[in-house]
Amino acid sequence: MGEAVQMADRLQVLSELGLSDAGDHGAKAANLGELIHAGFRVPPGFVVPAAMRGTNRTDLEKVLRTALADLGAQSVAVRSSALGEDSAVSSYAGVYDTFTDIGVAGAGVAAVVEAVQGCWASLDSPRSDAYRSATGLGQ
Repeated sequence: MGEAVQMADRLQVLSELGLSDAGDHGAKAANLGELIHAGFRVPPGFVVPAAMRGTNRTDLEKVLRTALADLGAQSVAVRSSALGEDSAVSSYAGVYDTFTDIGVAGAGVAAVVEAVQGCWASLDSPRSDAYRSATGLGQ
């Protein structure tokens, strides 16, 4: 089994998540899974786990191309749900970058890859560093 296929196994569909998954996939994604289980209408989606952050662009594109084809959406939003992002002592709302209305047809997969990498890059942005410093959360 190739490296890209093994990485694809790490993507997690929102409908398969619940509150017990918050530690591994982020509270936002876990809560969206709970809403789906409760019967609320939530757009379909998946989590690109933090463990994939160092994935090279070619492999990331392969994994996302497959996942996006399975999703069947014409456009997507890419946003962070960093582990420990929101808690009783912090709220990272607006700190990390968000990308919306990214068309996925044709070469659009490359734009989704860029958005994922942009979310990852925003983890180390001056805005994120300043928030962590102001709240005493460290790196």
